[in-house]
Amino acid sequence: MAVGQDIDQPEGIMGLKKVRYFSSLKGVKNQYPELKVKESPFFIVFNDKEAVLRTSKLNEALEFIKANY
Repeated sequence: MAVGQDIDQPEGIMGLKKVRYFSSLKGVKNQYPELKVKESPFFIVFNDKEAVLRTSKLNEALEFIKANY
């Protein structure tokens, strides 16, 4: 999930299957209040069951995906 910053060419990133993008903090808070996102940009990586990484840094999210998926 990406909030406030889209991921360029997500189809070219190995391990990244789907990106849910929200342009605003308000949008993600309305749809997923349980995620408690408080800043933008913000990225959450999910496995099949739960969130496995929460970060405000795109590079950190991409490196995590590349290393683990």
